[in-house]
Amino acid sequence: PSRDGSPVTIGLLLPGPASLHLSVFTTAFRKIRDESTTPSGSGNFSWDLKDKLGAKVANGLYYLRVEVKGDFGKDQKILKVLVLP
Repeated sequence: PSRDGSPVTIGLLLPGPASLHLSVFTTAFRKIRDESTTPSGSGNFSWDLKDKLGAKVANGLYYLRVEVKGDFGKDQKILKVLVLP
């Protein structure tokens, strides 16, 4: 769970350069945010609990789809995040 507006941080350990794409969905599977970055090796990627317009999201359950692509291949994970007051 995320409380008090703390961002959700995803820690990465990658075997090489990669592109990372994060999509955030509501429980109705409506996409509310897209982010992309190109980390190298290891690092963190955060969702600041805001939608694509910069507004703080309401309390509730959200799905984060994390896609990683690099010379080592492609992987995708779905994470559930509960945002609490």
